Amino acid sequence: MKINISILFLFLYCLSFESAAQDILADQKRYTEELFIEGKYFDAVTEGKRLTFFDTASRYSYTANLLIARSYKAGGRFNDALKYFNLARKYARNDLAGYESRIEAVKCLIILRSSSALTILRSLENEPSAGHAQFGCPAYWRGWYYLFCGEPGNAAEEFAKNDEGKFLAAFCDSINNEKYSVNFGRSISYLIPGSGLFYAGEYYKGMMSLAWNALGIWLTADALNSNRALDGVLIANFAWFRFYFGGVRNADKEIRNRNNELTNSAIDYLTINYKGLKP
Repeated sequence: MKINISILFLFLYCLSFESAAQDILADQKRYTEELFIEGKYFDAVTEGKRLTFFDTASRYSYTANLLIARSYKAGGRFNDALKYFNLARKYARNDLAGYESRIEAVKCLIILRSSSALTILRSLENEPSAGHAQFGCPAYWRGWYYLFCGEPGNAAEEFAKNDEGKFLAAFCDSINNEKYSVNFGRSISYLIPGSGLFYAGEYYKGMMSLAWNALGIWLTADALNSNRALDGVLIANFAWFRFYFGGVRNADKEIRNRNNELTNSAIDYLTINYKGLKP
C-alpha cells in the first residue's frame, strides 16, 4: 500500500510540474504577443526564440515562429521573415494554418518583387483554404505582385477576378491610364531628338538633347561641304550619333523613372489609406 501511495504521489507531482511548465510557456507566448503589439519587434524576436527553445513539445512552435517572422517583417528584414514563415508552416496543425503561413511568405516576396511569389501562388490555387476571406485568394495577391512590379494593367486584371479586389482593379486601371508609354517615347525620340524627354516632362534635358543634335548635324554638314569628308565621318560617329542615341536612351530611362514614381506613389497611398488586405 505504501508503494502505491508513493507512486500516486510521484504521478501527481509530475502532473503538477508539467502543468506549471505549460503555464510558463503560455505566459511566455502572451508576453511575446504583447511585445509585438507594442511595436517592440527586436524584443519580440528574442522572446519568441526563447519560447521555441523551451517548448520541447512544439505546442507553440507555429505561433512563436509566426510572431518572430512578423516581427522581422515589421522591422524591414524580409529575408529573415521568410525563413520563419516557412518554419511556421512546418508546425501548422491544419490546412488553414499552412495556407496562412504561405500567404505571409508571399507578402514578403511581393515587397521584395520576387517572381517566387507567383510560383507559390500557382501552387496555392487548388488548396482547400484558397480564397479564405481572412487571407485572400491567389489572384488577389497576384494583383499586388504586379502592382509592386510596376504593371498596373496586369494588376487590374488579377484584382478584377474577385469581389474583394474590385476597388483595387479600378484604382490600378486609373494608374495604368496615367502611365507614360515607353515605346511611344522611344519612337518619337528617333524621329525628333529630345521629343521623348519633352514627353517625359524633362524640358531642360529635351532642349539640351535637341541643341546638341542640331550642333552635331551642323558640324557634320559643314565638314562635308568643306570637302573634309573624314572630319565629317568622325564628327558624325563621335559627336552627333552619340547625342542622338544617347537622347533615345535618356528618354527611355526618364519615362521608366516617371512610371516608377507613379507606381510608388500609388503603393504609398494604398499603404496608408486602403483598409483591406495588403502586403
